[in-house]
Amino acid sequence: MFVIATKEFLEMMKSFKALLVIALLVLSSYFASSFIASAPAEFMMGTDAYTAVIRLFLLGFGFVFVLMLSHDVMSREVASGTMRLLITKTSRIAIIGGKFLGIAAFWLFSLGVSLAIISFFAKELPWLAFLQLYSFLLFIIGLCLLLSTLAKSPNVSLLIGLAVSFIAPIIGIWSTFSDKAWLQPFKYILPYRYQTAENVSLFVPVLFGIGFLTLATFLFKRGDY
Repeated sequence: MFVIATKEFLEMMKSFKALLVIALLVLSSYFASSFIASAPAEFMMGTDAYTAVIRLFLLGFGFVFVLMLSHDVMSREVASGTMRLLITKTSRIAIIGGKFLGIAAFWLFSLGVSLAIISFFAKELPWLAFLQLYSFLLFIIGLCLLLSTLAKSPNVSLLIGLAVSFIAPIIGIWSTFSDKAWLQPFKYILPYRYQTAENVSLFVPVLFGIGFLTLATFLFKRGDY
């Protein structure tokens, strides 16, 4: 499992798209923190002011980034025929678990670097923001594994990923601020409302992510490759 996780992490780190995402996160964190630090009297929200940009960045484009980089994490192995080889060498749980850990490690690194820059300017570690945002990302990673397992080709997973990346933020943010009855289930399923949580409920998106991963594992074990 950890061999697969390491391989997935290193492949993502060598990807131009992944490096571009890291650069966007790091640069936005740096310039926003630098701007706020230059006029501290204008911002009286503590670390919330420093983390606001990176939070808006990920809430708006988190689905796009994760699915853009990893929509084919499973489907590309199936399409290329390497999945059949992997299955003969290790367990299916190890394969999908390793993929999940590799992607999670990449986003842990990316978010960690961004928040480390913020903490340098803010003079304190934004632990709450880190937990909230990483919980948000783990939800998307679990969903990404599920969608890629359901799709049998990278093209199909790309189309599904684009659709989800467009629809999920709209419905998620809308449901958070709406009282419409038909939107209420989405308020609790999608991870947006938990970004304001300061107790154990901020980990609810993680539970959904684990649920997606469990379902993906079940489907992967039953699949014929």
